[in-house]
Formats: sequence, C-alpha cells, structure tokens
Amino acid sequence: MKNVEPVRKTGMDTVGGCLIVPVASGISSGALERLGREITERVGTARPRGVIVNVSPVTIMDSHDFSILQRIGRAISMMGSTTVIVGIRPGVASSLVDLDTEFGEMLFASTTEDAFELLRNKAGRSADGNRNGTSGL
Repeated sequence: MKNVEPVRKTGMDTVGGCLIVPVASGISSGALERLGREITERVGTARPRGVIVNVSPVTIMDSHDFSILQRIGRAISMMGSTTVIVGIRPGVASSLVDLDTEFGEMLFASTTEDAFELLRNKAGRSADGNRNGTSGL
C-alpha cells in the first residue's frame, strides 16, 4: 500500500482568479508560519493574480504575527501576485498602530468584495503603467 499524504484542510479556495485564505481565530505564530508556506506553495502552482488573506476572526495580533503576514505578502509579491489583508478588527488595527508597526506597501480592505475591487483597480492601474497601483494607500 502506498503512503498517502493527508490533504490539509486550510479552507483556501480560488475564486475569480484569486486565492482566498481564511486565518483562524487564535492561530499561533507557528501555525501562521506553516500557513504561509502552504500559501506560497499554492501560489506557485495556481498562479493567482491576487491572494486575499481574511483575518476577520483574529481578535489579537501582535507585531510578531503581523511581521509574519508581511513576510508572506513579500514572498507572494516576488511570485507575481498581490496580497490584500481583509477584515482587520478595530482593536487589532489600533494595537498595531500603538506598537508603531510599519505597514510598508501592504494593501488592506474591509471586506472580501472590497479586496476584489482593489485588485481589479490595481490591475487596471498597472496596465496603465502606474507603479504597482499602490499610490494613495
């Protein structure tokens, strides 16, 4: 009998050419790192135009966990896709600002629908020759 690797149930799905990634409430830093590896593997095979990371269930995020999200976003960018973080709760946003967290060129949206719109607009601006379509964010 062959050894069969179990299928991971991360909940990732591709919709409209974008990879949707849910992040569970209470996710540990180690699990977030593993999720990042799974995302980059999936981006490498599926080649989505965008990756939408839904953090709306997350009620607590420290600067270390946020830096993990930033590294994941940079890796995805290097692979030719754009990352949008969706659903940051007000308390999490406030805490990250209080911690003087640098956001760099990360893209954020309130809802998944807003993220799709942001990716569509970014693709349109990039086609017009503007720098990555991130100005004004």
